[in-house]
Amino acid sequence: MLFRKLSSYRFPVAILTGILIILFYLFFNFNYLSNWLDEKRDARTYNYYVKLGLPRFLYNPHHLYFDRVGQLFYQMMVNRGYSGSSMRILQLRNLIIASICMGLVFFLFYFFSHRYLLSLLFTGLIGFSCAVWIYAHINDTGLIHSILLFILFFTALYFPQAKHKILSSILLALLHSVIVLVFHQSDIIFAFIIFFIMVFSKTLYTNRIYIKKGTSFIFQKKDFYTVQKPVITFRLYNIRYFLLYLLILAIAIIAAYYYIGIVVLKLTLDPAKAGYFNQIKGSTYFFNWIVLYTNIDFWGKGFIKGDLFGKAVKGITTYFYQTGQLNGKEISWDFSAFTAPHAILPNIVILFIFFILICTVILCVFLYKRYNYSFIACLLFLIIYVLFACWWEPDYREFWIAPMFAFWFLAFLVINFLLEKLHGLWPLPQFAVYIFLSVFLGLLFFINFTNLIYPEASREFRLFDIVRNWGYYLKLQ
Repeated sequence: MLFRKLSSYRFPVAILTGILIILFYLFFNFNYLSNWLDEKRDARTYNYYVKLGLPRFLYNPHHLYFDRVGQLFYQMMVNRGYSGSSMRILQLRNLIIASICMGLVFFLFYFFSHRYLLSLLFTGLIGFSCAVWIYAHINDTGLIHSILLFILFFTALYFPQAKHKILSSILLALLHSVIVLVFHQSDIIFAFIIFFIMVFSKTLYTNRIYIKKGTSFIFQKKDFYTVQKPVITFRLYNIRYFLLYLLILAIAIIAAYYYIGIVVLKLTLDPAKAGYFNQIKGSTYFFNWIVLYTNIDFWGKGFIKGDLFGKAVKGITTYFYQTGQLNGKEISWDFSAFTAPHAILPNIVILFIFFILICTVILCVFLYKRYNYSFIACLLFLIIYVLFACWWEPDYREFWIAPMFAFWFLAFLVINFLLEKLHGLWPLPQFAVYIFLSVFLGLLFFINFTNLIYPEASREFRLFDIVRNWGYYLKLQ
């Protein structure tokens, strides 16, 4: 059983810790709410559309209800007496959602592994990675859809264990449709991962491989005895549940796009009558409008335009840390000076990525035996979204947030597996793993805070400035 029930004392501990994570992430980040705008200035554009309030700008087909939800939140605050900037309210909307999701991420990690410290460290590594951290501050689409996608992934992984599979199928469809309609159109591709989990998980689970007598990689019970199956059977299960999920997902998405496109925006279904929409030729044709961004000669050129590898490296590295200078030197990897302040974090990032990928290759059979369909689903998640990021806009960290959630889960599986195998041995190897992750987390926090969060923080929110009051020795003033 991949998800094990939390015991009577672990469940309240998990809930309490999740709540504390939510409160800490929310209030700490609110205290340093950023003035920074992303590289593409999308945050300013979306804020302008909300203030303008015109439907043809408010309903962006790439994230249909994102600006509309922001506008409703802003109007609600105005109705309660707020008279400040709309940008601040839109930023607050993102920060609240991100903080709640951080608490859920910890709970799901802990529910999956029952390892408190490991779950806490990985939640911190995710939360203080540069792209996640800064997109929790700004009015843009990058983080919310990615972190909700991660929660959808855990929800889908639980499907084989769900007692009420019809209800679970409906829940998956509704959550997925909200992510696609409100936060990012591209996440329709996640249906392939849900298809794999719903249809193939039972086949893989039925044909799981057992090791020594009385010990199962899945159940981890010494009194559980089974016989090795001589023949691997292959059957498709749960097709009816996947079709139910797909039907509800399709109805929700088609209905929403039809209502906004035809009823609200009054687009045409006749391509001969198509005109200009947002200064783009032929975009008043309904089906052109749905795929509007692919018709613009900018996105979706990753495989045919420029240095793909170099752009992908830029996107991934800026996901982890903000580029800039530290002690007068550019922050960049340098193995000849491994512990130098400007090089230590990039060096650790490179080593960590390669270590996880190498362990995945070497231990793939054992990881499959231990984690079964969840391991394969994680690899599918990672591959599909890496390919999308490379195709869509490989040098922009916003589009690496979603695939990096898959990478973090893969890393979590690998580290959890290694800790299980080290259990009972001399405690120093386990201690070394936790020390490494703690150092990694501390460096992510320090470098990203000093290079981006603090310098761009709005002074109007520094009600309790821990840097000025307690950390003046950092010399950031």
